[in-house]
Amino acid sequence: MPSRDRSRIAAALACAAALLVLASCSSPGGSTLFAPSAGSPFADGVAVLGDSISTAKNSDPAHPEQDAEQNSWATGTAAAVQSVYLRLVAVNPAARGHALDLAVDDAGIDGVLAQARQLVQHPRAHELVLLQGISADLRCDGSDPANEGPFAKKVGQVLDVLAAGLPDPDIVLVSLYGTSASHAQAFSQVDPTAITGDGPCDAIDPATGKLSAARIAYAGALVQAYESRTAAVCTAHPHCRTDGRAARGMALAPADFVPYDIHFSIRGEHDLAAVLWPAIYPGAH
Repeated sequence: MPSRDRSRIAAALACAAALLVLASCSSPGGSTLFAPSAGSPFADGVAVLGDSISTAKNSDPAHPEQDAEQNSWATGTAAAVQSVYLRLVAVNPAARGHALDLAVDDAGIDGVLAQARQLVQHPRAHELVLLQGISADLRCDGSDPANEGPFAKKVGQVLDVLAAGLPDPDIVLVSLYGTSASHAQAFSQVDPTAITGDGPCDAIDPATGKLSAARIAYAGALVQAYESRTAAVCTAHPHCRTDGRAARGMALAPADFVPYDIHFSIRGEHDLAAVLWPAIYPGAH
């Protein structure tokens, strides 16, 4: 497995992917208003920014190691996934054909900022914008305290670009799916070698071959530091809201992941969409 993927896995087990970093943005200061068409409480289109979780990388057994956007939890068209997009179309037919996946594998916050700039140039506005977390920015090497401020500033730039370029966007920051403990438990069964190492965020200590509660706790505390910075950014932004940490309620199991990989299977993509939909549109079916 490439070293870059290893570091990303370690970051994910740290609650990493700013999935959790961004999760605390749910606050009274954030907007809870949608940007629907006249007469509908639901958006007429949806776009997603993020990394390989949203490209559904490796979820198609016929095309391993490739993106499979049809299986994306956010904008996918596969019936087995029942994505946020398909659920949106079911309650607002005007959204049909208006789903845009701009996520890029291994994208960090700079990559997501580039995706935001690409989105606002699109000829059709997508009112609902799902911002899935960024794992590449959690360093877990002792340099994170110096990185927290610049990271939070970039998150603010993403929100500003979207707000300036889209008509009244509804930006939803998606939280970490599952918990750091459930990540470690699931990954230890899917591919234990991927989460074994000497780093402070490697969930399995090679000396014991067991999950390290201390390392998981360390990583969680590290993310909390990022979270405190980004919470303030989201609270101050009128177009920003979160899923209320709904994704954390996803019960992770090995079947949610591709064998010997950290990416979601079709089941995992489906389950993430299922827990997020009622959080994005409370009361919707």
